[in-house]
Parts: sequence; structure tokens; C-alpha cells
Amino acid sequence: MRASALCQWRKHRLCQALLRLVAVGILCAGPLRAQADWRLLGTFDEATVATQTTTTGPLRVRATRTLPIDCAAVVAALQDVPSFSRWVEFTGWDVVVDERAGGGALTMHGQHGMPFPFSPRDYVVDYVAARSSTQFTLTARSSDRGPKAANGTVRLRVHSTWAVTFAAELAGLPRCPVSYEYDGDLGGNFPAFLLEGAFKEEGPKLLASLLTEARRREAKP
Repeated sequence: MRASALCQWRKHRLCQALLRLVAVGILCAGPLRAQADWRLLGTFDEATVATQTTTTGPLRVRATRTLPIDCAAVVAALQDVPSFSRWVEFTGWDVVVDERAGGGALTMHGQHGMPFPFSPRDYVVDYVAARSSTQFTLTARSSDRGPKAANGTVRLRVHSTWAVTFAAELAGLPRCPVSYEYDGDLGGNFPAFLLEGAFKEEGPKLLASLLTEARRREAKP
């Protein structure tokens, strides 16, 4: 079956579950791994989607798009991690476990249901925001700060990175280059083509949802 047909998430329960897990990666990030060149999958809903194979871990996927809005509103949306459930579909439930003084660091615990016969998944991750003169990033790593996984629940090791680039040539213009990379273990032996098909849907959709949330924040008095 073609991946494009298999990964119409509205019609396929496993793909819907995969989209939930990929969305979890919006909040998670980890160390770089040995890698090959990026392979372009195409452009979908104004977002460019590519994949990269790694020699020591799962497939990495990336979606990029220049959003038609000022970067300040985009950064504000990404910094507000506890509010992600408002604009990110499939985030299930999330609970703040720990928020360190000084800002920029946060630990959250979340859980997501899965269709039979798969076990539910959960995760505990530390989030860290960083900013330089040229870029804002939101990354995270698996954490041991939260509760242990409940019986019958698979704890995910997922990671990803949001990156907002402050391009000098776009200064003062409503143009904001954004990328989202996902690279993680979904807690099962899911074939690469299924993840690719799911990300063709979810990557562009996440970027579009981020734009909607940034516009909502920009419009607030």
C-alpha cells in the first residue's frame, strides 16, 4: 500500500497514533547522532519535508517553512510550553512536573493512548529554550524527574528541535524561517515509510498551527 494512502490519519488508526507520537516530539530534543545527507520528500502545504538516516538511531525527519509573521510572535508561542496543548493536536495530557527558577527550563510529563493492540505511551522530558543573536531554539531531553511509567505503559525516548532563525535580510519584515526536526524511538518497530508518510501530514500541519497561534498572540492587545 502506498504510504500516502496509508497515512491519511483521518482514516487509519495506526497513522493517527503515529501522528500523536510525532507531535510529542515537538517538545523533546537530544544529542546529535551519526548521519547521512538529508533526502527531500517534497513540499506540502508550503512546508519542505526531508528525512535523514542515522547509523545509531531512528530516522530523523524535518519540516521547514518561512512563516508570514514577525519572529517575535513565533518565539512567544514556542516559549509557552504549557500552552502547547491549545494549538498542537494529539498532545494528549501534559502536566508540569518542575519549573526551575530563572525561566527557560521546564519538565513535563504526558501520556497518549494507542489503538489496540499497542500499549499506551508516556514521556517525561526537560525542555530548555536558548536564544542568540541569530537563532532561537527549543530543545528537550528525556528526564528522570517525573513519575515512573505505569504498568503496561511504554516510556518513549523521543527528541526534536524547534529552531527560529533571525535572518538579517528579513529584519523588520513579517517573514520568519522556522524548522522542526523529530528524531526518536516511538516505542515500537514502526517502518520508516510509515513515519515518513505520517510526517508529510504532521510536519506541515504543526507549522501551520504554530502560525495560527503566533497570529493569535500578535493580535492580543
